[in-house]
Amino acid sequence: MTKQEAYERFELAEGADLQEVRRKFSEMHNDYRMRIENAPTPRMRQSFERGLETLKEAYSLLNGSAGMDDTVDLPHTGQSFRAAQAPETEEPSRDTDIPTDPHQTENTRADRIKQSKPNEPQQAKQEVRPAKKTKSFGWGILVGVLVVFLLLSVPVLIKLWKYKKRDAAQTSEQPIVSESSPDTTAETVMPPQPPELPAELSSTQLSSAEATVSNTSSASSQGTITAQAKAIYEQAIAFNNRKEYTQAVPLFRQAAEQGEPSAKYMLALKYELGQGVTKSETTANKWYKEAFSALPAAAAKGDADAQLRLGQLYHFAKGIKRNYTEAAKWYLQAANQGKSTAQLNLGALYANGNGVKKDFKAAVKWFRLAAEQGDETAQSNLGVRYERGEGVKRDYTEAVKWYRKSAEQGYAPAQVHLASMYDNGNGVSKDYAQAQQWYLKAAKQGDARAQYNVGYNYDEGYGVAAISWTEAVAWYTKAANNGYTTAKRKLGEFYIFGVGGLEKNRSKAMQLFRAAANDGDDYAKSYLQVISDIEQGKVHYLNTSVADNRIYMTPEDITKHNDLLPWIINKQGSGWSFNVHYSAGPNAHVQIFPIQRANMEKPAPIDVASFTNYGSSSPMEEANGEHSVSIATKGVEKGYRAISYVYVVGHFQGDTKEELKMKVPIMVCWKPKNAY
Repeated sequence: MTKQEAYERFELAEGADLQEVRRKFSEMHNDYRMRIENAPTPRMRQSFERGLETLKEAYSLLNGSAGMDDTVDLPHTGQSFRAAQAPETEEPSRDTDIPTDPHQTENTRADRIKQSKPNEPQQAKQEVRPAKKTKSFGWGILVGVLVVFLLLSVPVLIKLWKYKKRDAAQTSEQPIVSESSPDTTAETVMPPQPPELPAELSSTQLSSAEATVSNTSSASSQGTITAQAKAIYEQAIAFNNRKEYTQAVPLFRQAAEQGEPSAKYMLALKYELGQGVTKSETTANKWYKEAFSALPAAAAKGDADAQLRLGQLYHFAKGIKRNYTEAAKWYLQAANQGKSTAQLNLGALYANGNGVKKDFKAAVKWFRLAAEQGDETAQSNLGVRYERGEGVKRDYTEAVKWYRKSAEQGYAPAQVHLASMYDNGNGVSKDYAQAQQWYLKAAKQGDARAQYNVGYNYDEGYGVAAISWTEAVAWYTKAANNGYTTAKRKLGEFYIFGVGGLEKNRSKAMQLFRAAANDGDDYAKSYLQVISDIEQGKVHYLNTSVADNRIYMTPEDITKHNDLLPWIINKQGSGWSFNVHYSAGPNAHVQIFPIQRANMEKPAPIDVASFTNYGSSSPMEEANGEHSVSIATKGVEKGYRAISYVYVVGHFQGDTKEELKMKVPIMVCWKPKNAY
């Protein structure tokens, strides 16, 4: 073992401080002791003991000592190791002569054997030597010699018989793998979200991880996968499925070191995801390479787990070049053996046309097979197909059925889909409260889209007891931190005005608007333009007159207006106003008023301000004058944060009829009714 390998054994960077090595050794040493104490079979106990010896070897190398005493100065916790137990009727009985003390090393066992042996030969000779030499050997002396010989030999024979019996019990014992072992594909390893498919196919982003690679060459050289390794792997899968990753990883490592190829893949995956271990791409890639070298042979022999893992290696390009065709080939073989994850992933390949011809009917077939086995991701994907009418006739009721099955298993994307069905009244009666409840379930799991929707409902008052900008801010913040674009823009609105429990922070608001704009959010781009125009004192004139008519704002009015922004309306029902000047040509008169979105040509510009009430002028016949343009939101419960333009029209009548238009940037906030 090299020093680099020793550091890797302790999951430490090369050259780490010796105190950190000792701390890690103490921690891992106790963990091994717990596993040894709770091993379900002597075989597995021996495996854990070998792992402990490797740990000691690594510690000795880094500590600069030839050996160490594993019973001195090591804290011992009361933590118990949780292992999947075989049925009691199948548990082999333990030979009482096998030492049960997990702290007892091989050396101390040898000492016990040595101490139990009879005395050395010279001692025997001294005991049978006659006290007095005679000229003849009588029968008495001969009988005495035989008696002494028998007394000395019988203990030896008894001890040898016991040790032979113990060895026979150990070598004949095999771990029993029940046919009811947990499904080894139940962990969620799904395709990354492709552009053609909805979010239900998105997977956890794979990052890098640091793993320990040791004793793999000896296991691989055996060329066979033992029943013991397979049993350990299945125990690890059971822990993994319960998300008990710190328990799963050591077992994946044990199985991997004994040559189980699927365990090598899962160990690499755990280190990539950082589940139960520290992340390190380099070490994870070592395990992926180990997996790829071992999986093809096992897959070719019909091992369904190996077929699935090999398909995943090709699918996700882990340690090898991506090859959808090979992925589909191996998924198909595993899927035909009933592996639900293989069925799910094969369905995804058909839905995307990756490695196979795009075929929604085939995708539906495989999604359904996995869904009927209870796979929550497949159930959600099947619901999407029914909602969209892809590969099946569109059926909202059937979509709701499958979304609900998945959502009730806690699958966040399905919970979001089900909430959306309630939002829109598709397949169920429209129910904003139900929608909010399902969004909330997904949001608590960290789903960014759900977090945004929960915040939006508090913002707008859908399905909640009362509008709450404080709650809206809390959920928008979570969604923005998870990268949800619209939430960044919404959160920026609260910072620019200093509402919703936030202090006014223009810098933070601009940062969020730019981030959303960089993500492609057109509204955020519009916000940045509005703010820029306010800072530069710009008003946009959208057309020119053919009859010497004009509407405009003076530089003084623009400055007076803009210096007040951003502005918060302090009284319910109050409005915002600014002065617009005009000059009319000969025989002309004019009316000036703001344009409501509903009265604009479709589609209306995204930057137009919304309002319910406005002030319009009477026809003004003087050649020059001004009008105070005002807008307000009255009779509504929700608030409104306007970072937009008020579109103004001057409707001229006379010898020449025409409409002149301009837009004025504003930043004005109307709080919710319950906040006044």
